[in-house]
Amino acid sequence: MLIPNIEVKGTGRNTIDLVKYTQKFVNYASKVYGQVWVVFDKDDYSYEQFNQAIANCDYNACLSNPNFELWLLAHLKKVTKYISKDDVLDELNKEFQKNGLGTYSKNDPNIFEKVTKDGKLHTAIENCKQMEELNKNGQASERNPMTKVYKNVDGLKEYLE
Repeated sequence: MLIPNIEVKGTGRNTIDLVKYTQKFVNYASKVYGQVWVVFDKDDYSYEQFNQAIANCDYNACLSNPNFELWLLAHLKKVTKYISKDDVLDELNKEFQKNGLGTYSKNDPNIFEKVTKDGKLHTAIENCKQMEELNKNGQASERNPMTKVYKNVDGLKEYLE
């Protein structure tokens, strides 16, 4: 079996700068990438900034509205209506405690193992597909809740399980 070489590069840049950075990084890299995913959140960026970043992204845009933590929450709970980024964090913390996972911490090195145990990766993918179906119309900045992280993970899940 071919095992992919996965390279993760966190930059802390805003949406538009991240897309520009990725384009430069890939263009000047000494190797060729089979797939490039750009992961970013709506967070507090304006609708215009968010939509512009998506429109200018030549790679796979893996976006979340309102934030990446919505993907984590989808492992533990369905989200079917608008949710603020603060409410995502509050709900995630409640679900962590309810599921005996302790308190949610953004920098938890075991976060993936915690949220995916007991087959919850499949639950998250299904929950995200339902969110996408509920919010399939309009600009991405207006579609809340919505996360496309599942598309990236769905393609990699055979290597993750």
